[in-house]
Amino acid sequence: MVPIDLEKQKQMTYMLKRAYHYLKYRPRTIVEMRTFLQEKASQKHIDEDVIEMVIDELVGFKYLNDAAFVTWYMDGRYLSRKKSQSLLRREIEHLGVDRLLIEQVLGEPERDEDVDKAAQAVSALWRRSANLPSLKRRQKATQYLLRRGYSYDTIKNAIAKQGEDDYNRP
Repeated sequence: MVPIDLEKQKQMTYMLKRAYHYLKYRPRTIVEMRTFLQEKASQKHIDEDVIEMVIDELVGFKYLNDAAFVTWYMDGRYLSRKKSQSLLRREIEHLGVDRLLIEQVLGEPERDEDVDKAAQAVSALWRRSANLPSLKRRQKATQYLLRRGYSYDTIKNAIAKQGEDDYNRP
């Protein structure tokens, strides 16, 4: 191990405190942590190598683990939100997790599960719009589900589950 001079040790201690505080609220990806630390480092004129040492230490202590983050994120968001798996995967990718790691951890998206989730998501809207004409009702449901990242096939099947089997009719 390379000895660290006193100034670098102080910088590392400062950055570790900031990192622990940032991790206090929820797990983070490595990219999120690096971005956060770079922001703090620019305010205090701290070297980039200190940031990398801090990240290495956090990974070594398993405070940063992108695979565990993917599992945590999907468990919390997919169960509690009315969003599609594909949209949540894009959200995770936007947070800095590599697409290959996401696929490795989660595997292929389950289409049947997405149809059930979409049907559940649209059920309240479907009941509220019962007095609308059939075409208008389908359009509202389709737009609602599209905003949540569902594919057209999934939407078609979810609306069919709502008892509207004439979806293909004009």
